Amino acid sequence: MRKLCVALLVVASCGLMAQLPSTEPPAEVKKFDWMIGKWKGAGSMALQGMEMSFTTEMTNSYEGQFLKSVSTIDYGMIQVTETMFTGFDPGKGEYFSYAFTNMAPKPRIEFGKLDGETLVMVSEPWEIMGQSISSRATMKKTSDTKARFVVEFKMGDAWEKATDMELSKEG
Repeated sequence: MRKLCVALLVVASCGLMAQLPSTEPPAEVKKFDWMIGKWKGAGSMALQGMEMSFTTEMTNSYEGQFLKSVSTIDYGMIQVTETMFTGFDPGKGEYFSYAFTNMAPKPRIEFGKLDGETLVMVSEPWEIMGQSISSRATMKKTSDTKARFVVEFKMGDAWEKATDMELSKEG
């Protein structure tokens, strides 16, 4: 009787396992396979008359159904760290991301679309250093080892470009 119960439990478990959702990234997220690995770049941030040079490093990997990006931006006197998870909402047909940074008490939440090799993500208003701001990030694949990255901030009714840089993949 015990063997029969164990056998039934194994069969039932196999049936349940077959019905579990996939923990792999969906096809829409796998479109970013080319981003997996380590990236470096340098540039400057220009905003409201101030300009600061920086270097940046970013490592991309998959974690479950998400693209995970861990980055550091070094402005010399200040270092910004960020961990971002990007996924895809099939019901809305759009990408979303949640970014956690040492400069903000809450995550930055973004939504966007991929058009060919260009991903444009627009944030909900988020708090950074005591100010509420909306941002737009545009990433364009320019080759298998290079990408252009533009960050803009909403100022009134217009978008003001803060950063335009090229990232290069290592290795």
